[in-house]
Amino acid sequence: MLSNNNTIVLGKNGNLAKSLQALNGNFTYIGHDQINLLDINNIQKNLSIYNPKIIINTSAFRKVDLAETCKEEANVLNHLAVKEIAKYCEENDATLIHISTDYVFDGKSQIPYVETDPVNPINIYGISKLKGEEAIQNNLKKHIIIRSSWFFNAIQGCQNYFFLMLNFMKKDKEFKAINDQLGNPTYTPELAKAICKIINKLDNYGIYHYSGKDYVTWLEVANKIHEFAIKNNVELKCNKIIPISTKDMNQTAIRPLFTALNCSKIEQDYEIQTVPFTNSLNECFKKYITENV
Repeated sequence: MLSNNNTIVLGKNGNLAKSLQALNGNFTYIGHDQINLLDINNIQKNLSIYNPKIIINTSAFRKVDLAETCKEEANVLNHLAVKEIAKYCEENDATLIHISTDYVFDGKSQIPYVETDPVNPINIYGISKLKGEEAIQNNLKKHIIIRSSWFFNAIQGCQNYFFLMLNFMKKDKEFKAINDQLGNPTYTPELAKAICKIINKLDNYGIYHYSGKDYVTWLEVANKIHEFAIKNNVELKCNKIIPISTKDMNQTAIRPLFTALNCSKIEQDYEIQTVPFTNSLNECFKKYITENV
């Protein structure tokens, strides 16, 4: 087992990196100021300063709609920078754990996707993330790509739909939620635990799916957040949640309508169990209440 001091985490200000830091403060957490991933010509040189044996890449261009107009930046961060990281790892006998997305799929399945299902992204974000996956597979043997989805947590300073929905419900009487997109809400502290468990074993490589156990609609997510908020005495103005369809949102990027992930492979290879959404949301609210009393 490698020392924690040999592990660096890229994207230190993101949801997952902050969950990792809360779990393991011995990793080295690196942000844009330390290594600028847009500067692809210097990525390998900058990585060599830290001499990592494990790189956890949580960084990405994640703004799905903005990626449609910022195609070049999305491609650099999600593809070309990832390629340079993979090449560094191959040349220096390092392992890369890279976080990818459910958006590599087109959403036309009716059952949760397994790792070997055909990929067919339908927006620029998904295309750029898939290119990143392919760059890793083509340049590095010792890699783990984790496809995940719908991140949430109650960590102060993080931006995710838990805070977004809750803040809307605090100030508005009505909240509109999409009822025709299905996916797996993933509590980032649980994904962080899964990554640490993988690092402690590291005897299988390749693509894995990890997400929350249940797949639900955004409408179900909103209803559960509203329900749990009331149970936890969070003061809300919202008394009505209105179902809408994806087309009602007029979003720039097309969204896949079904991106549920089958996580049986990671459960088998690494003995990692997924967690029901209500359990995760309960833990999330406990943390939220503790930090906001």
